[in-house]
Amino acid sequence: MTRNWRRARAFPQGGNRSYSLLTHSLGRARRRLANDGGFTLVELIIVIIIVPVIVGAIGLGIITVLDQQSSVQNRLKDSSASQLTSALFARDVQSSTMLTLDASAAAPAVCNPGAGAFVLGLQWAQTEVSYWATTSGSNTELTRYVCNGSGTVTNSLGVAAVTSSQAQACVVESGHSGTCQPSGSWTTGWASTAGIPGVSVPVVGSASKYAYTLLAVPRAWTPTSGGTSAGGGNTFIPGVLLLGSGSVFVAGNQANISVNGPIYIAKTASPAITIGNQNSSFTSSTNTLLVYNCAAGGSNCPASEVSSNGGTVTQPVATSTVITDPLSSMPAPTASAAGSCTFSNGGSTETCTPGSYSSAITLGANDATLQLNPGTYVLNGGIQVTGNNDTVTGSGVLLYIGGGAMKFSGNGLTVDLTAPTSGAYATLVVFQSRTDSTALNLTGSGPTAITYGGIVYAPDASVAINADSSNQTASFGPIIAQGITENNNGTVSIG
Repeated sequence: MTRNWRRARAFPQGGNRSYSLLTHSLGRARRRLANDGGFTLVELIIVIIIVPVIVGAIGLGIITVLDQQSSVQNRLKDSSASQLTSALFARDVQSSTMLTLDASAAAPAVCNPGAGAFVLGLQWAQTEVSYWATTSGSNTELTRYVCNGSGTVTNSLGVAAVTSSQAQACVVESGHSGTCQPSGSWTTGWASTAGIPGVSVPVVGSASKYAYTLLAVPRAWTPTSGGTSAGGGNTFIPGVLLLGSGSVFVAGNQANISVNGPIYIAKTASPAITIGNQNSSFTSSTNTLLVYNCAAGGSNCPASEVSSNGGTVTQPVATSTVITDPLSSMPAPTASAAGSCTFSNGGSTETCTPGSYSSAITLGANDATLQLNPGTYVLNGGIQVTGNNDTVTGSGVLLYIGGGAMKFSGNGLTVDLTAPTSGAYATLVVFQSRTDSTALNLTGSGPTAITYGGIVYAPDASVAINADSSNQTASFGPIIAQGITENNNGTVSIG
Protein backbone atom coordinates (compact mmCIF):
# COMPACT_ATOMS: atom_id res chain seq x y z
CA MET A 1 0.00 0.00 0.00
CA THR A 2 2.69 2.42 0.87
CA ARG A 3 4.55 1.90 -2.35
CA ASN A 4 1.47 2.37 -4.43
CA TRP A 5 0.67 5.62 -2.58
CA ARG A 6 4.05 7.15 -3.44
CA ARG A 7 3.60 6.18 -7.03
CA ALA A 8 0.18 7.77 -6.99
CA ARG A 9 1.63 11.01 -5.66
CA ALA A 10 4.27 11.14 -8.31
CA PHE A 11 1.89 10.41 -11.13
CA PRO A 12 -1.70 11.55 -10.55
CA GLN A 13 -4.34 9.34 -11.88
CA GLY A 14 -5.37 10.08 -15.39
CA GLY A 15 -2.32 12.48 -15.72
CA ASN A 16 0.19 12.75 -18.55
CA ARG A 17 3.52 11.15 -17.52
CA SER A 18 5.59 13.25 -20.00
CA TYR A 19 4.12 16.47 -18.74
CA SER A 20 4.99 15.61 -15.21
CA LEU A 21 8.65 14.93 -16.05
CA LEU A 22 8.94 18.24 -17.92
CA THR A 23 7.46 20.13 -15.06
CA HIS A 24 9.85 18.49 -12.64
CA SER A 25 12.89 19.33 -14.84
CA LEU A 26 11.90 22.96 -15.21
CA GLY A 27 11.50 23.27 -11.48
CA ARG A 28 14.94 21.92 -10.89
CA ALA A 29 16.38 24.34 -13.49
CA ARG A 30 14.66 27.30 -11.87
CA ARG A 31 16.07 26.28 -8.53
CA ARG A 32 19.61 26.09 -10.01
CA LEU A 33 19.27 29.50 -11.67
CA ALA A 34 18.00 31.03 -8.49
CA ASN A 35 21.13 29.82 -6.67
CA ASP A 36 23.73 30.71 -9.46
CA GLY A 37 26.11 33.73 -8.53
CA GLY A 38 26.77 36.64 -11.02
CA PHE A 39 27.19 40.42 -11.49
CA THR A 40 24.40 42.86 -11.29
CA LEU A 41 24.21 45.92 -13.53
CA VAL A 42 25.18 48.18 -10.63
CA GLU A 43 28.28 46.11 -9.96
CA LEU A 44 29.32 46.24 -13.58
CA ILE A 45 28.91 50.03 -13.67
CA ILE A 46 31.03 50.44 -10.52
CA VAL A 47 33.80 48.25 -11.93
CA ILE A 48 33.78 50.11 -15.23
CA ILE A 49 34.24 53.43 -13.38
CA ILE A 50 36.82 52.40 -10.73
CA VAL A 51 39.18 50.19 -12.75
CA PRO A 52 40.40 53.02 -15.08
CA VAL A 53 40.99 55.24 -12.04
CA ILE A 54 43.15 52.60 -10.34
CA VAL A 55 45.05 51.70 -13.49
CA GLY A 56 45.58 55.38 -14.29
CA ALA A 57 46.96 56.08 -10.79
CA ILE A 58 49.37 53.15 -11.04
CA GLY A 59 50.51 54.26 -14.49
CA LEU A 60 50.99 57.84 -13.31
CA GLY A 61 53.08 56.57 -10.39
CA ILE A 62 55.31 54.56 -12.71
CA ILE A 63 55.73 57.51 -15.06
CA THR A 64 56.60 59.80 -12.12
CA VAL A 65 59.21 57.37 -10.78
CA LEU A 66 60.82 57.03 -14.20
CA ASP A 67 60.79 60.78 -14.66
CA GLN A 68 62.35 61.41 -11.22
CA GLN A 69 65.09 58.84 -11.78
CA SER A 70 67.06 61.15 -14.06
CA SER A 71 66.67 64.08 -11.65
CA VAL A 72 67.80 61.96 -8.70
CA GLN A 73 70.82 60.72 -10.65
CA ASN A 74 71.77 64.30 -11.52
CA ARG A 75 71.48 65.37 -7.88
CA LEU A 76 73.55 62.42 -6.70
CA LYS A 77 76.18 63.22 -9.32
CA ASP A 78 76.26 66.91 -8.37
CA SER A 79 76.29 66.05 -4.66
CA SER A 80 79.28 63.75 -5.13
CA ALA A 81 81.05 66.42 -7.20
CA SER A 82 80.38 69.05 -4.55
CA GLN A 83 81.99 66.90 -1.85
CA LEU A 84 85.11 66.35 -3.96
CA THR A 85 85.28 70.01 -4.93
CA SER A 86 84.82 71.21 -1.36
CA ALA A 87 87.63 68.99 -0.08
CA LEU A 88 90.11 70.12 -2.74
CA PHE A 89 89.07 73.79 -2.59
CA ALA A 90 89.40 73.99 1.20
CA ARG A 91 92.84 72.39 1.10
CA ASP A 92 94.02 74.68 -1.70
CA VAL A 93 92.86 77.89 -0.03
CA GLN A 94 94.21 76.87 3.38
CA SER A 95 97.61 76.16 1.85
CA SER A 96 97.73 79.30 -0.29
CA THR A 97 99.95 82.27 0.42
CA MET A 98 99.08 84.22 -2.74
CA LEU A 99 95.91 84.48 -4.80
CA THR A 100 94.65 86.21 -7.92
CA LEU A 101 91.44 86.71 -9.87
CA ASP A 102 93.46 88.05 -12.81
CA ALA A 103 93.91 85.62 -15.70
CA SER A 104 96.82 87.72 -17.01
CA ALA A 105 98.73 87.79 -13.70
CA ALA A 106 102.49 87.40 -14.12
CA ALA A 107 105.44 86.22 -12.05
CA PRO A 108 104.24 83.58 -12.29
CA ALA A 109 101.67 83.27 -15.02
CA VAL A 110 98.50 81.54 -13.90
CA CYS A 111 98.51 77.77 -14.24
CA ASN A 112 97.42 76.57 -17.70
CA PRO A 113 96.49 80.02 -19.12
CA GLY A 114 93.69 80.13 -21.67
CA ALA A 115 91.99 76.96 -20.45
CA GLY A 116 88.59 78.66 -20.33
CA ALA A 117 86.95 81.29 -18.13
CA PHE A 118 89.38 82.02 -15.30
CA VAL A 119 87.92 81.63 -11.81
CA LEU A 120 90.74 81.66 -9.26
CA GLY A 121 94.51 81.24 -8.92
CA LEU A 122 96.29 80.12 -5.76
CA GLN A 123 99.97 79.51 -5.04
CA TRP A 124 102.25 78.38 -2.25
CA ALA A 125 105.89 77.25 -2.14
CA GLN A 126 106.59 75.68 -5.55
CA THR A 127 102.95 74.79 -6.26
CA GLU A 128 100.28 76.69 -8.14
CA VAL A 129 96.62 75.76 -8.52
CA SER A 130 94.10 77.39 -10.83
CA TYR A 131 90.36 76.90 -11.28
CA TRP A 132 88.84 77.40 -14.73
CA ALA A 133 85.32 77.05 -16.12
CA THR A 134 86.14 74.95 -19.19
CA THR A 135 83.66 74.29 -21.98
CA SER A 136 83.31 71.22 -24.17
CA GLY A 137 80.39 71.43 -26.58
CA SER A 138 77.36 72.46 -24.55
CA ASN A 139 78.87 71.30 -21.24
CA THR A 140 80.76 73.53 -18.81
CA GLU A 141 82.92 72.12 -16.05
CA LEU A 142 84.86 73.61 -13.15
CA THR A 143 88.36 72.23 -13.73
CA ARG A 144 91.27 72.30 -11.29
CA TYR A 145 94.82 72.48 -12.69
CA VAL A 146 98.02 71.98 -10.69
CA CYS A 147 101.39 73.36 -11.87
CA ASN A 148 104.88 72.96 -10.47
CA GLY A 149 107.31 75.81 -9.89
CA SER A 150 108.28 75.92 -13.56
CA GLY A 151 104.67 76.35 -14.73
CA THR A 152 104.21 72.81 -16.07
CA VAL A 153 100.77 71.28 -15.56
CA THR A 154 101.20 68.17 -13.41
CA ASN A 155 97.54 67.34 -12.78
CA SER A 156 94.08 68.33 -13.99
CA LEU A 157 90.68 67.24 -12.72
CA GLY A 158 87.11 68.16 -13.57
CA VAL A 159 85.68 68.74 -10.12
CA ALA A 160 82.15 69.96 -10.85
CA ALA A 161 79.74 70.50 -13.73
CA VAL A 162 78.67 74.14 -13.65
CA THR A 163 76.58 76.59 -15.59
CA SER A 164 78.68 78.77 -17.86
CA SER A 165 78.49 82.03 -15.93
CA GLN A 166 78.01 80.95 -12.32
CA ALA A 167 81.50 79.93 -11.16
CA GLN A 168 82.97 83.25 -10.04
CA ALA A 169 85.38 83.66 -7.15
CA CYS A 170 84.78 86.12 -4.35
CA VAL A 171 87.44 87.41 -1.98
CA VAL A 172 86.22 88.46 1.45
CA GLU A 173 88.43 91.22 2.79
CA SER A 174 89.00 91.98 6.43
CA GLY A 175 87.18 95.08 7.66
CA HIS A 176 84.32 94.84 5.15
CA SER A 177 81.81 92.95 7.30
CA GLY A 178 82.45 89.68 5.47
CA THR A 179 81.18 90.97 2.13
CA CYS A 180 82.65 90.13 -1.25
CA GLN A 181 85.09 92.70 -2.54
CA PRO A 182 84.88 93.09 -6.35
CA SER A 183 88.11 95.09 -6.46
CA GLY A 184 91.48 94.78 -4.84
CA SER A 185 95.10 94.00 -5.63
CA TRP A 186 94.09 90.41 -6.42
CA THR A 187 92.19 91.62 -9.49
CA THR A 188 95.30 93.01 -11.18
CA GLY A 189 97.92 90.44 -10.20
CA TRP A 190 98.98 88.25 -7.32
CA ALA A 191 98.20 89.38 -3.79
CA SER A 192 99.06 87.97 -0.40
CA THR A 193 96.40 86.02 1.44
CA ALA A 194 97.59 87.63 4.67
CA GLY A 195 94.59 89.08 6.49
CA ILE A 196 92.00 87.67 4.08
CA PRO A 197 89.27 85.97 6.15
CA GLY A 198 87.71 83.99 3.32
CA VAL A 199 87.61 83.02 -0.35
CA SER A 200 84.41 81.69 -1.90
CA VAL A 201 83.13 80.43 -5.23
CA PRO A 202 79.36 80.13 -5.76
CA VAL A 203 78.63 77.13 -7.98
CA VAL A 204 75.45 76.05 -9.77
CA GLY A 205 75.35 72.49 -11.09
CA SER A 206 74.56 72.35 -14.80
CA ALA A 207 72.42 69.20 -14.58
CA SER A 208 70.38 69.50 -11.40
CA LYS A 209 70.79 73.28 -10.91
CA TYR A 210 71.92 72.34 -7.41
CA ALA A 211 73.45 75.51 -5.96
CA TYR A 212 76.12 75.66 -3.28
CA THR A 213 79.05 77.86 -2.25
CA LEU A 214 82.65 76.79 -1.81
CA LEU A 215 84.13 78.68 1.14
CA ALA A 216 87.55 78.37 2.74
CA VAL A 217 89.90 80.46 4.85
CA PRO A 218 93.68 80.79 4.33
CA ARG A 219 95.46 79.22 7.25
CA ALA A 220 96.84 81.68 9.81
CA TRP A 221 100.52 80.80 9.57
CA THR A 222 102.62 81.02 12.68
CA PRO A 223 106.13 82.53 12.61
CA THR A 224 107.74 79.14 13.26
CA SER A 225 106.06 77.69 10.18
CA GLY A 226 107.73 80.28 8.01
CA GLY A 227 104.69 82.39 7.16
CA THR A 228 103.24 85.69 8.29
CA SER A 229 101.27 86.12 11.49
CA ALA A 230 97.91 86.59 9.81
CA GLY A 231 97.26 84.29 6.92
CA GLY A 232 99.54 83.41 4.10
CA GLY A 233 102.17 85.73 2.80
CA ASN A 234 104.22 85.38 -0.33
CA THR A 235 106.06 82.07 -0.48
CA PHE A 236 106.31 81.88 -4.25
CA ILE A 237 109.98 81.26 -4.90
CA PRO A 238 111.19 81.47 -8.49
CA GLY A 239 114.41 79.86 -9.64
CA VAL A 240 116.22 83.16 -9.07
CA LEU A 241 114.87 86.12 -7.12
CA LEU A 242 117.11 89.18 -6.93
CA LEU A 243 116.00 91.82 -4.46
CA GLY A 244 116.69 95.55 -4.20
CA SER A 245 119.54 96.80 -6.37
CA GLY A 246 120.74 93.35 -7.39
CA SER A 247 121.87 92.29 -10.84
CA VAL A 248 123.45 89.33 -12.63
CA PHE A 249 127.11 89.44 -13.59
CA VAL A 250 128.54 86.57 -15.64
CA ALA A 251 132.22 87.35 -16.21
CA GLY A 252 133.65 84.08 -17.49
CA ASN A 253 134.48 83.44 -21.11
CA GLN A 254 132.44 80.24 -21.19
CA ALA A 255 130.18 80.57 -18.18
CA ASN A 256 126.67 79.20 -18.58
CA ILE A 257 123.97 79.67 -15.97
CA SER A 258 120.76 77.71 -16.51
CA VAL A 259 117.84 78.48 -14.18
CA ASN A 260 115.17 75.84 -13.65
CA GLY A 261 112.11 78.06 -13.38
CA PRO A 262 111.32 81.75 -13.75
CA ILE A 263 113.76 84.56 -12.99
CA TYR A 264 112.65 87.75 -11.25
CA ILE A 265 114.84 90.82 -10.86
CA ALA A 266 113.54 93.67 -8.72
CA LYS A 267 116.14 96.00 -10.11
CA THR A 268 117.11 99.55 -9.34
CA ALA A 269 120.51 99.29 -11.05
CA SER A 270 121.04 99.20 -14.80
CA PRO A 271 121.86 97.02 -16.63
CA ALA A 272 120.05 94.21 -14.91
CA ILE A 273 122.18 91.55 -16.63
CA THR A 274 125.79 91.63 -17.79
CA ILE A 275 127.32 88.81 -19.84
CA GLY A 276 131.06 89.02 -20.38
CA ASN A 277 131.49 86.87 -23.47
CA GLN A 278 129.61 85.63 -26.48
CA ASN A 279 130.12 82.02 -25.33
CA SER A 280 128.39 82.63 -22.01
CA SER A 281 124.67 82.53 -21.18
CA PHE A 282 121.97 83.21 -18.59
CA THR A 283 118.70 81.46 -19.41
CA SER A 284 115.43 80.29 -17.87
CA SER A 285 113.98 76.82 -18.53
CA THR A 286 110.50 78.38 -18.66
CA ASN A 287 111.70 81.25 -20.85
CA THR A 288 110.57 83.66 -18.13
CA LEU A 289 112.82 86.53 -17.09
CA LEU A 290 110.90 89.38 -15.49
CA VAL A 291 112.45 92.73 -14.61
CA TYR A 292 110.47 95.10 -12.44
CA ASN A 293 109.39 98.32 -14.20
CA CYS A 294 112.06 98.23 -16.92
CA ALA A 295 109.27 99.23 -19.33
CA ALA A 296 105.51 99.16 -19.56
CA GLY A 297 104.14 95.94 -18.07
CA GLY A 298 104.27 93.06 -20.52
CA SER A 299 106.68 94.79 -22.90
CA ASN A 300 110.22 93.67 -23.63
CA CYS A 301 112.82 95.49 -21.59
CA PRO A 302 114.97 97.95 -23.56
CA ALA A 303 118.31 96.75 -24.85
CA SER A 304 120.08 98.86 -22.22
CA GLU A 305 118.95 96.41 -19.53
CA VAL A 306 121.14 93.63 -20.98
CA SER A 307 124.83 93.94 -21.71
CA SER A 308 125.27 90.59 -23.41
CA ASN A 309 128.40 91.05 -25.56
CA GLY A 310 126.94 88.49 -27.91
CA GLY A 311 126.08 86.00 -25.16
CA THR A 312 122.70 84.25 -24.82
CA VAL A 313 120.11 85.71 -22.46
CA THR A 314 116.43 84.91 -22.07
CA GLN A 315 114.53 87.96 -23.30
CA PRO A 316 113.75 90.15 -20.26
CA VAL A 317 110.13 91.28 -20.00
CA ALA A 318 108.83 94.13 -17.89
CA THR A 319 106.46 93.47 -15.02
CA SER A 320 104.64 95.83 -12.70
CA THR A 321 104.09 93.08 -10.16
CA VAL A 322 106.33 93.32 -7.13
CA ILE A 323 107.53 90.02 -5.74
CA THR A 324 108.75 90.83 -2.29
CA ASP A 325 111.01 88.67 -0.17
CA PRO A 326 108.98 85.46 0.28
CA LEU A 327 110.87 84.52 3.44
CA SER A 328 110.82 87.94 5.09
CA SER A 329 108.66 86.73 7.99
CA MET A 330 110.78 83.67 8.69
CA PRO A 331 112.57 84.17 12.01
CA ALA A 332 116.31 83.79 12.18
CA PRO A 333 117.30 80.34 13.43
CA THR A 334 118.41 79.95 17.02
CA ALA A 335 120.07 77.13 18.90
CA SER A 336 119.57 76.21 22.54
CA ALA A 337 122.91 74.42 22.85
CA ALA A 338 126.43 74.92 21.61
CA GLY A 339 127.74 72.78 18.80
CA SER A 340 131.14 71.17 18.68
CA CYS A 341 133.63 69.67 16.22
CA THR A 342 136.02 66.78 16.63
CA PHE A 343 138.86 65.55 14.46
CA SER A 344 139.60 61.98 13.43
CA ASN A 345 141.67 60.07 10.90
CA GLY A 346 144.80 61.88 11.84
CA GLY A 347 143.14 65.26 11.50
CA SER A 348 141.86 64.66 7.98
CA THR A 349 138.22 64.44 9.02
CA GLU A 350 136.39 67.06 11.08
CA THR A 351 132.91 66.08 12.29
CA CYS A 352 130.59 68.76 13.67
CA THR A 353 127.29 68.61 15.52
CA PRO A 354 124.43 71.12 15.08
CA GLY A 355 124.10 73.99 17.51
CA SER A 356 125.43 77.49 18.13
CA TYR A 357 129.03 78.44 17.27
CA SER A 358 130.50 81.70 18.56
CA SER A 359 133.67 81.33 16.49
CA ALA A 360 134.17 80.09 12.96
CA ILE A 361 134.14 76.46 11.94
CA THR A 362 137.45 76.14 10.11
CA LEU A 363 139.06 73.52 7.91
CA GLY A 364 142.55 74.52 6.75
CA ALA A 365 144.27 71.24 5.89
CA ASN A 366 144.50 69.99 2.34
CA ASP A 367 142.61 66.87 1.23
CA ALA A 368 140.45 67.03 4.36
CA THR A 369 136.74 66.45 4.97
CA LEU A 370 134.28 68.54 6.98
CA GLN A 371 131.34 66.32 7.97
CA LEU A 372 128.24 68.16 9.22
CA ASN A 373 125.72 66.06 11.09
CA PRO A 374 121.99 66.76 10.40
CA GLY A 375 120.52 69.85 12.05
CA THR A 376 120.73 73.65 12.23
CA TYR A 377 124.12 75.37 12.57
CA VAL A 378 123.98 78.91 13.96
CA LEU A 379 127.36 80.22 12.84
CA ASN A 380 128.01 83.56 14.53
CA GLY A 381 131.64 83.40 13.46
CA GLY A 382 131.02 82.03 9.98
CA ILE A 383 132.64 79.05 8.30
CA GLN A 384 136.00 78.94 6.54
CA VAL A 385 137.37 76.17 4.35
CA THR A 386 140.72 77.22 2.95
CA GLY A 387 142.58 74.01 2.07
CA ASN A 388 142.90 72.56 -1.40
CA ASN A 389 140.90 69.52 -2.51
CA ASP A 390 138.75 69.66 0.61
CA THR A 391 135.24 68.19 0.94
CA VAL A 392 132.28 69.66 2.84
CA THR A 393 129.36 67.29 3.21
CA GLY A 394 126.13 67.05 5.18
CA SER A 395 122.56 65.82 4.76
CA GLY A 396 119.58 67.60 6.32
CA VAL A 397 121.56 70.65 7.36
CA LEU A 398 120.90 74.39 7.52
CA LEU A 399 123.81 76.80 7.76
CA TYR A 400 122.77 80.11 9.32
CA ILE A 401 125.49 82.72 8.82
CA GLY A 402 124.78 85.06 11.71
CA GLY A 403 128.19 86.71 11.63
CA GLY A 404 131.64 86.34 10.18
CA ALA A 405 131.50 85.01 6.65
CA MET A 406 131.06 81.91 4.55
CA LYS A 407 134.49 81.67 2.98
CA PHE A 408 135.50 78.87 0.64
CA SER A 409 138.83 79.83 -0.91
CA GLY A 410 140.73 76.65 -1.75
CA ASN A 411 141.03 75.04 -5.15
CA GLY A 412 139.44 71.71 -5.96
CA LEU A 413 136.65 72.11 -3.40
CA THR A 414 133.81 69.57 -3.25
CA VAL A 415 130.57 70.58 -1.53
CA ASP A 416 127.57 68.29 -1.07
CA LEU A 417 124.99 69.82 1.29
CA THR A 418 121.26 69.10 1.33
CA ALA A 419 118.52 70.92 3.25
CA PRO A 420 116.20 69.49 5.91
CA THR A 421 113.05 67.92 4.51
CA SER A 422 110.81 68.82 7.44
CA GLY A 423 110.44 71.42 10.15
CA ALA A 424 110.28 75.20 10.09
CA TYR A 425 113.31 75.48 7.80
CA ALA A 426 112.56 72.66 5.40
CA THR A 427 114.18 73.13 1.93
CA LEU A 428 116.52 75.88 3.24
CA VAL A 429 120.24 74.99 3.12
CA VAL A 430 121.97 78.39 3.57
CA PHE A 431 120.50 81.41 5.37
CA GLN A 432 122.65 84.52 5.75
CA SER A 433 121.59 87.21 8.21
CA ARG A 434 119.27 89.84 6.73
CA THR A 435 121.64 92.56 7.99
CA ASP A 436 124.81 90.99 6.58
CA SER A 437 125.86 92.36 3.19
CA THR A 438 129.11 90.38 3.04
CA ALA A 439 129.33 88.50 -0.25
CA LEU A 440 128.41 84.83 0.13
CA ASN A 441 131.07 82.66 -1.49
CA LEU A 442 129.63 79.20 -2.01
CA THR A 443 132.21 77.56 -4.24
CA GLY A 444 135.75 78.89 -3.87
CA SER A 445 137.78 79.90 -6.89
CA GLY A 446 138.20 76.56 -8.63
CA PRO A 447 135.74 73.96 -7.33
CA THR A 448 135.58 70.36 -8.37
CA ALA A 449 131.95 69.44 -7.63
CA ILE A 450 129.32 71.64 -6.00
CA THR A 451 125.82 70.65 -4.84
CA TYR A 452 123.59 72.77 -2.62
CA GLY A 453 120.36 70.83 -2.39
CA GLY A 454 118.06 73.55 -1.10
CA ILE A 455 117.29 77.27 -1.10
CA VAL A 456 120.20 79.67 -0.73
CA TYR A 457 118.88 82.75 1.07
CA ALA A 458 121.05 85.87 1.40
CA PRO A 459 118.59 88.78 1.17
CA ASP A 460 121.18 91.53 1.74
CA ALA A 461 124.19 90.08 -0.09
CA SER A 462 125.44 88.93 -3.47
CA VAL A 463 126.16 85.25 -4.04
CA ALA A 464 129.27 83.99 -5.82
CA ILE A 465 128.64 80.72 -7.66
CA ASN A 466 131.90 80.14 -9.47
CA ALA A 467 132.32 76.92 -11.41
CA ASP A 468 135.15 75.74 -13.65
CA SER A 469 135.13 74.48 -17.23
CA SER A 470 137.04 71.35 -16.31
CA ASN A 471 134.67 70.44 -13.48
CA GLN A 472 131.22 69.00 -13.06
CA THR A 473 128.19 71.29 -13.10
CA ALA A 474 127.72 73.36 -9.97
CA SER A 475 124.16 72.77 -8.79
CA PHE A 476 122.08 74.99 -6.49
CA GLY A 477 118.51 75.19 -5.34
CA PRO A 478 116.60 78.48 -5.80
CA ILE A 479 118.65 81.57 -4.92
CA ILE A 480 117.23 84.64 -3.17
CA ALA A 481 119.85 87.36 -2.92
CA GLN A 482 120.85 90.87 -3.93
CA GLY A 483 122.85 89.67 -6.91
CA ILE A 484 124.66 86.75 -8.55
CA THR A 485 128.21 86.63 -9.90
CA GLU A 486 129.95 83.88 -11.85
CA ASN A 487 133.64 84.55 -12.56
CA ASN A 488 134.84 81.23 -13.96
CA ASN A 489 134.24 79.26 -17.12
CA GLY A 490 131.89 76.58 -15.83
CA THR A 491 128.27 75.47 -16.03
CA VAL A 492 125.88 76.37 -13.22
CA SER A 493 122.39 74.98 -12.62
CA ILE A 494 120.04 76.90 -10.32
CA GLY A 495 116.59 76.04 -9.06
